[in-house]
Amino acid sequence: MKIDLHLMDGIRGQLDHLSKSERQIAMHLLENPHAFASSSLGKIARSVGISQPTVVRFCRNVGFEGFKDLKMRLAQDLAVEQAFRDSPSVNSPEAAKGSFLDPLRQGIVKLIDQTITDLDKDQLSEAVNTIAHSRRIMIYGLGGSSAAIASEAQNRFSRLSLNCWAYSDSYMQRMTAITCTEEDVVLIVSSTGKPRALLDCIELAQGQNCKTIAIAPAGSLLGGSANLCLNVPLKDVNVPYYQPSPVRYAQLFVLDSLAHNVAVKMGDRSKDNLKLIRSAVTAVHGLVPGQPIGD
Repeated sequence: MKIDLHLMDGIRGQLDHLSKSERQIAMHLLENPHAFASSSLGKIARSVGISQPTVVRFCRNVGFEGFKDLKMRLAQDLAVEQAFRDSPSVNSPEAAKGSFLDPLRQGIVKLIDQTITDLDKDQLSEAVNTIAHSRRIMIYGLGGSSAAIASEAQNRFSRLSLNCWAYSDSYMQRMTAITCTEEDVVLIVSSTGKPRALLDCIELAQGQNCKTIAIAPAGSLLGGSANLCLNVPLKDVNVPYYQPSPVRYAQLFVLDSLAHNVAVKMGDRSKDNLKLIRSAVTAVHGLVPGQPIGD
């Protein structure tokens, strides 16, 4: 039976159905989860006074493929618990007042300022030139904010007369990445720079001599694998678990910086397309002063 709840809660719920030896292992895990997560199979068997095959059988009986599988899940659960423990308290003064406007603003401004400081201007310039002269742009993002920013990137670049498509489905990302050529660009948005599916897309695209650009942490696997990385730092982001992360604002800032500079680089080509777009939307509701072109 696979455990869908927190691992330790699931094991507690199965104690009455375990053998005497397996209950000993379970109690050892529940009383010393951090030690269990860092111990070897042999050490745990010696600590409890049972055989190693009994430990493996216990792991399978509580829903895992084996000892390594259980340890990996346990380590993940402990890491999540630690993240919640380290997060600023829900009983903060701002929470008591019922207002998060100032903390939200401070987090957004701080991260955007840090992004500006860390951004490699030469990489930004090269990314602008690469996008402006591309035949097609494939844009990938997974998860909440990154997928939304990828979709917004399509919105930004399509109005400049660039051929671009945003995908948040990993199968479509793989299929389009492998069809890219040296005339195309793959632009990837990721707040962590860790998803294996996105790393695979970089490898597939680069295998076709396609340039890859990442909006991601520069020190991440994805940031290091892409031909160009526009750094959005994640390590200093520490907000309460109930508060939206400011990372998407920094991602959007980098994207807007790209789009602005690409429009300037393209000159009349982007200008003519934007005029057509403004004409089309003006026919719907008239000319609205200050309206963003294309919105």
